[in-house]
Amino acid sequence: YTRLHKAADSLTPNGRGTRTDVGLAWGLRTLMPNSPFTQSQNNKDLKGDSVWDSKFWNKALVIMTDGQTVVGDSMPGSYDTKNSSRWNGLFGTSGGSWSGSEAVKQSNQNIETLCSKAKSAGILVYTVTFGSGAKTGAIRKIFDNCATSSEMAFHAPSNNDLKNQFKAIGNQLARLRISK
Repeated sequence: YTRLHKAADSLTPNGRGTRTDVGLAWGLRTLMPNSPFTQSQNNKDLKGDSVWDSKFWNKALVIMTDGQTVVGDSMPGSYDTKNSSRWNGLFGTSGGSWSGSEAVKQSNQNIETLCSKAKSAGILVYTVTFGSGAKTGAIRKIFDNCATSSEMAFHAPSNNDLKNQFKAIGNQLARLRISK
């Protein structure tokens, strides 16, 4: 893990902003059997079913936010516009553009859409809101509704609470594995 920690420590932000919807979209894409990540269809379990279709594998997604959705012009890839085919493909949007509070509203709608898509695909969705910025308000409600169940929605006011919440998620996932 030393190399991984060194690599993570060397990263620096490029631009400014927080787009939870983009992270959620990519997390969902890595779990779904569709392109660009098709490994869950190509790999088989002991019965010959694809990993995606297997009853032996749970699909789970953990999404965390500090409650701050910041969309800025300096963000790489023009995250604040819908004109790019890359964002249209991720979110099912087309044309137009948005900025400021309209972009935050659109980002929150994207989160809701993607959470619904994940849950209807049978993916277990765990959510974690972190810090005082996510204690109450719209994003907290969105994340509480995003979770598969109320037992899968966590809030962590502090760093120590955050560690404990992730341990709780790990314990829940371990119980799912043991019971199935």
